[in-house]
Amino acid sequence: MPTGRIQDGTTVLIDYVFQSGGDFELTTTTHNFGIRQNFDFGLTPYYRLRYQDQTLSPASATGVTPNDITANIFGLEFELDPWRFVAEYEDHESTINPFEALRLTADFTRRFDFGATTSLKARWSDVSYQPPNRRDTRFFSAEGLYRHMLTQHLTVEGSVLYRNEDDSISGDNEGVDVDVSLEWLYRESEVRITYEYSQFEDDFSDSDSSALFVQVRRRF
Repeated sequence: MPTGRIQDGTTVLIDYVFQSGGDFELTTTTHNFGIRQNFDFGLTPYYRLRYQDQTLSPASATGVTPNDITANIFGLEFELDPWRFVAEYEDHESTINPFEALRLTADFTRRFDFGATTSLKARWSDVSYQPPNRRDTRFFSAEGLYRHMLTQHLTVEGSVLYRNEDDSISGDNEGVDVDVSLEWLYRESEVRITYEYSQFEDDFSDSDSSALFVQVRRRF
């Protein structure tokens, strides 16, 4: 109860009714529609519709709530090599979990003449869940990847991922993942050595972990 005042050590009593339902049949009908318009100067507006209708038989069956969904997604994409930007809004009407979401994306990819590829990705989203599951979530992530073919047989790859989430229920959390790998390929044999490091922090605990993987693969 939002206004409840329960002291430590107090006994809490809860009344509930449990009904065990029998056999039932849940029929789901889904329709998807999408339209995009690509302009020569790199701009692409789009729209997607998802409609879902669920029917429960018998209607009195317990423990199951039909999830009827009408989701309208409006987006705008702009691409100018090596950049790509996307802005998207979703109005997700649902009998179980309705929400509204705003999503922003930015990507950068570059290939170099000396055999290397680098990419940068940023994601941001703001999702507001409606009653009965009232909740606000903001999420941000940024990722960088670098891959370089040193020789015909040897490739090095590294990536860094940062993520941050602000949730009105679970609180704040953030983390960093770092991967570095060395890949050796010769004829039908492949050896890959990968080191992974992760750091995660939330309102309850902090954690650090690391791992080393050695993979050997042979194609016959």
